[in-house]
Amino acid sequence: MITGTCSSLTMCGDLKICVKAETTHIQVMLGIFPSANIIHLTGEEFKQGFIDGKCNVMVGEQSDISEPSVRSDGYNGDFAHGERVMSKEPLGESSL
Repeated sequence: MITGTCSSLTMCGDLKICVKAETTHIQVMLGIFPSANIIHLTGEEFKQGFIDGKCNVMVGEQSDISEPSVRSDGYNGDFAHGERVMSKEPLGESSL
């Protein structure tokens, strides 16, 4: 369990975090974990990276990282959601 930030690879060397490259989640994760722990993946590579074992953690929107979503894409291993929210970005739409 991570109780604070990982300031060195010795603290979280086995942690590999898949993050969609085109999202703001990368900056949030880089503020908490060393860059060596962050794996930037795009589009379909994101979930597939987790399924293939390139990473052991996924960071993203609920629709991307929910267990039913990941299972429906073929993941059969252990799965758990963390309880700590590391950012809450406001979302909005406009038709203007």
